[in-house]
Amino acid sequence: MSSRQEAMTDEETQTGGQPKALPARRVTRLLAKVTLDLSPIRSSRDYRVFWISQVASLTGSQMTVVALAAQAYLLRHNSLDVGIVSAAQLVALVVGAFVGGHLGDRVNRRTMLVTLQVAQGLCMVALAFGTGLLGLNGLLFLVVLASVLALCTAMDEPVRDSLVPSLLRDQDLEAGQVLNQTLFQITSLAGPLVGGVVLSLWDLRAVYVVDALTFAVAAVGYYLLRTGRGANRRSTAASGPVLRSLLSGIRFFLRHPLIQAIAVIDLIAMVFGMPRALFPQMVTDYNGWPSGALGLLFTAPSLGALLVGATGGWIGRVQRQGLGVMVSVGVWGLAIAATGLVLNSLWTVLLLLLIAGAADTVSAILRVTMTQRHTPVLLRSRVNALFLLFVVGGPRLGDIEAGAMAHWGLQFSIVSGGLLCLVGVAITAVFWPGFAHYRRRTRATDKDFKEAL
Repeated sequence: MSSRQEAMTDEETQTGGQPKALPARRVTRLLAKVTLDLSPIRSSRDYRVFWISQVASLTGSQMTVVALAAQAYLLRHNSLDVGIVSAAQLVALVVGAFVGGHLGDRVNRRTMLVTLQVAQGLCMVALAFGTGLLGLNGLLFLVVLASVLALCTAMDEPVRDSLVPSLLRDQDLEAGQVLNQTLFQITSLAGPLVGGVVLSLWDLRAVYVVDALTFAVAAVGYYLLRTGRGANRRSTAASGPVLRSLLSGIRFFLRHPLIQAIAVIDLIAMVFGMPRALFPQMVTDYNGWPSGALGLLFTAPSLGALLVGATGGWIGRVQRQGLGVMVSVGVWGLAIAATGLVLNSLWTVLLLLLIAGAADTVSAILRVTMTQRHTPVLLRSRVNALFLLFVVGGPRLGDIEAGAMAHWGLQFSIVSGGLLCLVGVAITAVFWPGFAHYRRRTRATDKDFKEAL
């Protein structure tokens, strides 16, 4: 052994022959690889403002979910009224996705976001005044305003998603999506909690007033963005007439194998994956579960998503992103299928749902970044709108599928749904063999726009 090696050995060994603790810098490097990567917030002033604006906007939207459900039930103490409001919102979400996707590629995206926040804030003000004046007696009033809110939400999302790549450096795109997914999960948990607390301390009008303030903060934040302040004339000219504009997004979707593969594997996972429609039956059939089990079942996947966000520094370094999506969907399917085999143990079920939620979030981050990199900027809102339809419609179709399959047994419905997710992975591998070999690429540019038409 050389003198240098002996010296290194001595430095790495404490008195008494015990190895020293891992050096602090090694620990720091290890933590940097697995913890949440904040470099997008540090490196981009516009993304920092955008992210804070999203905190306000998404929290307000989630608070509204609680308030609208409570107000709908209080109308006549009838759960059917809640369903009526929800059905009206679903129709508005579908319409809004198409409208938002079309406008997002024709007008200034920053201006559109500000306008949508103002519109949602005005809806909150109208709900606050209407609740006091109508005394909770107007179902039609509630349905109309809830539909307008859903329309604005559906228009807002594809525009926000399409703006993100313009705010970030290419190397920060995956880290930015991890931050966005983490934010969505946090607000999904915090928004209803804050809404419930405000409702218990005051009343529905107070919830709507706080909601209006959150949308006002978001509007100011989006207005302060420096990116996209100029006119978007090139986008307007390139998009053409309305029908042609919509068809160009669908044509791009149908002509690009990568986008097709992402859509198919995503849709199959959402339709056949999460058995949320069966959660009430699971609680009812297994009497040994505690009274709060239903809430735990719905919360477990979100907690899994939060864990991925907190330890998601490694996702940005995944090179074989297509393979990463297939593995993530496979883990999702296996976890769901295993859930159906251990229904006698609540805590095992919760652990498996947590794993499923974590795997789904990894898949979502990779899918979104792949789509954003591969889609030309002038088509990005329309393509995002198509994927939003899958996000909105997939889980609802999944509720129908799970309920129908439960006719042959609760366990059969859950296990078969998980296994069908694995079938979706196999279909993707057979029909799009290049998907598993897809690697990170530079973003598609405006030069690709004509090729997409």
